[in-house]
Amino acid sequence: MAEPTQVLAVKSKKLNLYGAADGPRVEALPGEQVKTPIAILEVAPNNRLKVEIGGKPYWLAPHQVETDEKITVEVRCRDQVSSYASTRGNLEKCKP
Repeated sequence: MAEPTQVLAVKSKKLNLYGAADGPRVEALPGEQVKTPIAILEVAPNNRLKVEIGGKPYWLAPHQVETDEKITVEVRCRDQVSSYASTRGNLEKCKP
């Protein structure tokens, strides 16, 4: 499967921007204010997407955006009430 090269749309009302692939959120933008498509510069091992917005580098969570290629996300359940979690419309078996 090929890696995504573009963010085509924002799926959430606000888009969280992270300062590093594994770092905390540094900013949030209203989803409708984000102009797409956005070139993806890098895909981190945790599937965060490095992009440039307003001339600054940021990382995006893949579940908040639609990309030109499907991203496979390892699902981890926060609570074990259910052993399945929904990811991008598909049921995935949770990893403990």
